[in-house]
Amino acid sequence: MKTTWKIIKDITGKTQSPVADMKIKSDASILTNINDIAKAFYIHFANIAEDLNNNSSDVDKVWQSLKRSYPENSSDMKLIPVTEIEIIDIIKSLKHKNSSGYDGISNNILKHCVKEISKPMTFIFNYSLMTAVFTDRFKYAIILPINKKGDKCIMSNYRPISLLLSCSKIPETIMFNRVYQYVCANEILAPEQFGFRKESNIEKVVFSLTDSVLTSPNQRQQTVGTFL
Repeated sequence: MKTTWKIIKDITGKTQSPVADMKIKSDASILTNINDIAKAFYIHFANIAEDLNNNSSDVDKVWQSLKRSYPENSSDMKLIPVTEIEIIDIIKSLKHKNSSGYDGISNNILKHCVKEISKPMTFIFNYSLMTAVFTDRFKYAIILPINKKGDKCIMSNYRPISLLLSCSKIPETIMFNRVYQYVCANEILAPEQFGFRKESNIEKVVFSLTDSVLTSPNQRQQTVGTFL
């Protein structure tokens, strides 16, 4: 599949231009030096992130809305220790990729040495859970500007792609599994929530909608749909 898309991009001319030939408009000048271009993109993407943070909703209002929407009798989330078997299963479930973050360690490298690193990782991530600390080094990423459309000299026509550390995906998966187990056990997610859930897909959405539409007349009910 990857080879197929490479051939399609070559034929349609949608392959990315070499970095050496890159030119970017910045204010009244044209940047050609790779370090100047990197600095300009850094400032550009950082300003976008800052604007999003300034325009985001008030945290307290969001929290109050969540408390009103979810059951009040939900139990506290328990701290479930990480096991060595869990670490091994998570690493094995990672996609086979050679791309990596700034540390140069890819998913494939983790898979090759999973038996050697599973025990120390179990200790590290258990300590992370107990102290509620996600190490700063796992938050660093390589940011690649990818041209979306239009003039390749204009920075606003680029979107950032983050290459995260493969190791950082392990604690993320650990925490996701625990949060997902908690919300399911306490029935926090609505039954109508099909997206981003295990054992759920678009076919179930279509079936549920079709079933509701067809059975409503038999129950002397009217069906009204709102599509956004």
